[in-house]
Amino acid sequence: METVQQSKTHDTSEAIFEELADPDVQESLVILIRRLPTIAKAVVAAERGIELATAIAGDKATLASLGERAESALNRLNVDQETFESLLVLIEKLPKMVKIVTKLEQMYDLLEAVATDKQSLAQILDGVKEFASPITQPISDGMTILQEAKGRVDSVPRISLIGMMRMMNDPTVQKGLRMMQAVLDVMAERNKT
Repeated sequence: METVQQSKTHDTSEAIFEELADPDVQESLVILIRRLPTIAKAVVAAERGIELATAIAGDKATLASLGERAESALNRLNVDQETFESLLVLIEKLPKMVKIVTKLEQMYDLLEAVATDKQSLAQILDGVKEFASPITQPISDGMTILQEAKGRVDSVPRISLIGMMRMMNDPTVQKGLRMMQAVLDVMAERNKT
């Protein structure tokens, strides 16, 4: 019977030695040995926590005190049925909110990357300028015309009554006068209401 037991022990020893021959197992053992002090500290801390929990569980006065504190804290929170139901609805919507927050984070990351990239900013500004040019070009042209006209005002000779009558036949003057009349009509209508 001893030989059967010795045979089993010998087989077990051989299996252990075969496992220890594996370089991955050897590396794992070295790592484990290096981490033994940390593991020992964690085990001691866990034992202390278990001892503390056991002591608290055995001490009815401490449990009662903890219960009173928890109840007091809950009473201060003013948790009524409506608040509780709202919390449940909020918890139900958390998956959607996480998706939204994730999308917002992605958008923020993209915007931050674009804002810090000078080439991207230049391309965006060029696109905006191109998009806005149908609006800004007439305004720019109007400002140029006004600047040029302002420069010419002093060089135009004095206009006589006969000169004004001749200018009345000019299609540009007629169009300008019609525009002024239309603006004055609109202003008068708005002042009535």
